[in-house]
Amino acid sequence: MRPQFEEGLTLDRFLMETARSHPARTGQFVALMHQVMLAAKMVSARVNRAGLAGMIGQTGEKNIQGEFVMKLDVYANETFKRALEHAGVCCLIVSEEEEAPIHIPEPYQNGEPRGWAG
Repeated sequence: MRPQFEEGLTLDRFLMETARSHPARTGQFVALMHQVMLAAKMVSARVNRAGLAGMIGQTGEKNIQGEFVMKLDVYANETFKRALEHAGVCCLIVSEEEEAPIHIPEPYQNGEPRGWAG
């Protein structure tokens, strides 16, 4: 039996290999994870050059928890929202940086809300 995780195994390969073992798959989870992976790579690249891009420090605003908002938090939130909004795999996005859930535009909605994370 092959171990669940191999060193050097990419997320993309893991998702594709795992999806094969689920006959009722629709591909939506893999599509969602691809969008999350894209956004994470974009945020990582920005973090790596944050000092050069002027992205270090606060924006001068406070979030809904009363914490100071950091410039990288704003970038990450916007990047993940953009990546998920038009992918056709979400109906709603919830973020700790937003006061209310973000409704996906009608043509891009897919599915019904099924659970909430706090």
